[in-house]
Amino acid sequence: MIKNEFGLLKFSELPAVEIQARFNALFGSNTRPRAIAKSGLNEKYLGQPAYFDRLERVKFETDVEHDILIKELQEAAVPSGAMHWNLKKAKDRIFIKCGGCSGKYDWVHFGELTLTGVGKVKASDLA
Repeated sequence: MIKNEFGLLKFSELPAVEIQARFNALFGSNTRPRAIAKSGLNEKYLGQPAYFDRLERVKFETDVEHDILIKELQEAAVPSGAMHWNLKKAKDRIFIKCGGCSGKYDWVHFGELTLTGVGKVKASDLA
């Protein structure tokens, strides 16, 4: 039996590979992958569970990811666990810097999540 705490994704502590593996393993199960935002969002979204509808590791392989991220994410002084978005080039995605041991290229992104008491929220509405 999987403990409920295993579904809490701690972006500041885990590398992106493990975050995505946990998400893939738990998505659709009783232990839904989730996070709790402590800062960086509108106050009405803070402190409540956020359930991801999709979460992917950034691989810097597609032209869009490369163009947007190579300069912004690889050179950004963003702490682990923090969110980053570019409303001009990728307004439909929010990027989260992961921790662990993989370094500054360790990011995941999502486009939509579900907030308790609010419902589905698109990334562009969170900015």
